[in-house]
Amino acid sequence: MEDVVKLHAAWCRSLQQAVDTDGWGQVLEAVEAYERLAGRITNALPACQRLTEAQKGIIEKVIVAIEMRAKCLSSVDGQRKPTKEDMEDVLNALRGALSDEPEVFPLDVSRAMRAKTRGSMDKAKDVDEDADMDATAAAELVDANSQVAVLRSPGATYLDIRITKVGLKDACVYVNPTMAVSVFDYSGKAMEESRETGVGACNEPQYVTFNANIQLATNVRKMEDHGAAITFEFFHYKAKKRKKSCRCWALLEMDEIKDGPVVLELYQKPMDPKRRRIHLFTEKELQLELRLQKL
Repeated sequence: MEDVVKLHAAWCRSLQQAVDTDGWGQVLEAVEAYERLAGRITNALPACQRLTEAQKGIIEKVIVAIEMRAKCLSSVDGQRKPTKEDMEDVLNALRGALSDEPEVFPLDVSRAMRAKTRGSMDKAKDVDEDADMDATAAAELVDANSQVAVLRSPGATYLDIRITKVGLKDACVYVNPTMAVSVFDYSGKAMEESRETGVGACNEPQYVTFNANIQLATNVRKMEDHGAAITFEFFHYKAKKRKKSCRCWALLEMDEIKDGPVVLELYQKPMDPKRRRIHLFTEKELQLELRLQKL
């Protein structure tokens, strides 16, 4: 196990360096660092036999997230995740991967993992087909996560969220706008994987319309017991930097949950999962509009 701990520490250091390089805008260097690290972890993981299934599962998701980040940095369409900010969460997940009970992985990479598995099962395909598989996996990582049904326990009460629209004075200038929804407990830890809408549209002045449905996997009682809150991050694509960026965010506290329409104020980035640094984004009557339903 000592060897695994040393390997894990080395992976964490390398990912930290890659994320730092990514943050400095050194795209080519970041891509190389991500791809090199993904290969190292992939090659070493089969020999780490003392890891539990949960620990291996987290590390496998880290590999997929790293590969997808490298892909989206090399892309110019702006419709793929994870973002640089997401990679900081992935780094934290890797750091905690060897704990007895690893935390919930911060990104929904299930579709990308399935696509990768399908591709690896057919090694007879040529290079072009492999490239197509990788592109599909990258696209699936963010493609309409709002439409993915979640597993729910019978008898518990859950929350369905319809994100109607968000008001912004410069709404129509944003490229490929999306809304990411996350659930954090009182200490700022993720309680389930984040979900992201498809790309919104500016159909009226000062509003980006989504009309996207999000199903939360955590029941209302559990969220209340853990002092949870639900965050909504508005992302858009910056062509010059070739990456997604959070413009603003909103917060839904448990005492604000009710059936029907709900309007939330917008706050300045960065999003704070611990809810300590909250500053209004605008004083205008431009807010996030939702419709909630407890089931």
